[in-house]
Order: sequence, then C-alpha cells, then structure tokens
Amino acid sequence: MQTRLITAALVGLPNAGKSTLINRIVGQKISISSPKSQTTRFNIIGIKNIGECQIIFTDTPGFKNSRNALEKQMKNFALDAIESSEVTCVVIDSCKLCKYGIDKNHLPHGIDGSIFLLNKIDRIKDKRLLLPHMKTIGEIYNPLDIFLISATKSTGIEGFLSRLCELSNAEPWAFENDEVTDISQKELAQEITREKLLYRIQDEIPYLVKITTERWEEKGEDLYIHQTIFVNKSSHKAIVIGSGAENIKRIGQDSRIEISKLLGKKVRLFLHVMIDEIVL
Repeated sequence: MQTRLITAALVGLPNAGKSTLINRIVGQKISISSPKSQTTRFNIIGIKNIGECQIIFTDTPGFKNSRNALEKQMKNFALDAIESSEVTCVVIDSCKLCKYGIDKNHLPHGIDGSIFLLNKIDRIKDKRLLLPHMKTIGEIYNPLDIFLISATKSTGIEGFLSRLCELSNAEPWAFENDEVTDISQKELAQEITREKLLYRIQDEIPYLVKITTERWEEKGEDLYIHQTIFVNKSSHKAIVIGSGAENIKRIGQDSRIEISKLLGKKVRLFLHVMIDEIVL
C-alpha cells in the first residue's frame, strides 16, 4: 500500500468549536472544551487515518490579540502550527459570522489559500444567510475550499477529510495505525479535570488554572491518581473548594467518571488545591 501523509492546523477565534471538531474526527476526547474562551492552552496533535492516508491535525488555542504573557504564548502556538503545517484549516462560528461578519482583524495572518470550515451550521435555520459571507471569505482569502460543517452533528466532516486526503503527499506515516494523539494518559487526565473545573466554576475564576499529577499508581485493577490544582489567589482556592467542599467533590466525581471511561479501568481520584501566584 502506498501511504500518504498531510499535516493540517486547526485555527480560529475562541469558542469556534475546534476542540469539539478534533474530538469528533479522531473518535475520542483528546481536547477539552468549556464555556470559557481559550480553554485549549497548548497545541494538541490528533491523528486520523483514512485508507492509505494519514492526516495529522494540530488543534491550537483560540486565536486573539494578546494582552498578557499567557495569551501571547497561546497566540505563538497557533502561529507555529500555521507555519509548520501544509494546510491551515480556519474554523469559524457560523452563528457569529451571520451576526457580525468575518472578523479579519482578529484572525491570524498568513491564512490565504486555507480551507475554511463554517461550523455550527445546525444552528442556522436558513443556510442562505451564509452565502454573502462565503463570498466575502472568497474575495479576501482565496480559500482552497469552504465547507459547511457541524462538529456536534458530524455534518460535512467526511467531505472535508476527503479534501485533505486529495491534498496529501505520497509519504510514510508518522504515527502507528492505532495512535490518535501524542498526548500521554496523564496529560489527558489533567485536561479532563481542568475541563470539569471550568464547567463547574465558569465565570467565578479566570482560566488561569493548572493541573499537575503528583502520583499515578496502579494497584490491582484500580488506578490511583493524585492531582494538584494550582490557582493564583487564595480567593480562587476557596471558590474551587466551595462551601462544605461541594465544588471540589463534584469536580472530582465528574472527572473520575470520565477518566475511568477514557482509560477503561476503575479510577480513584484525589484532588488537592494549592496557590501559585505565577500560574500560567
């Protein structure tokens, strides 16, 4: 079999649905989501094999003009992915596109000739509303293609993947057939806990939360995981723990259930909260 390979960067504004899309494509959760913008903090690799073609995606943090060190770092992740990938795939929220038009001042430079993915079309009753915006995208960016997709419903994704396979090169695969990401199980577990925390707390604290794994130990059929949640203020620590430890118990319960499902084994999860004023 003559194998083929292509690398593709997923970029776009915060909450465009990039993480939901990459999870749908690879068939399991590798990138978290939450109501907060810029939930994704670093580039995440997702691998999709279709026949002889291997597509290596890089899911990037939501692109926006940087205001602090963390946002500058996340913006650089996106720019690095664009530079190192053969194809850039720009994910846009169709609802916001219909309401505000194309936000060209906030999208990254160097995306001419990209593939544009107009996501969340399941929320658009009249698809004709997108036509003038598609015309504008065509005039500004001269895209390779524009696809109307729904990451949650899987609409349009098959056609998008087929287009990437058409653009692929005759090369050996970079990953084994059963690999879907380069992220370790520990990192995935940490991200799941961060996701559950952001969903539980939402607007009460910023997204400056870091999770580390202190212990990862298998005993018999059970996996014991000890994680530390770092926040940068004592007030945030109190919020994460909650009255009567209600928040931290719920976060731990929700995270444990999902980690167990992901790893296919019984997980015993222990969470600790600490303050670190330089959390990034």
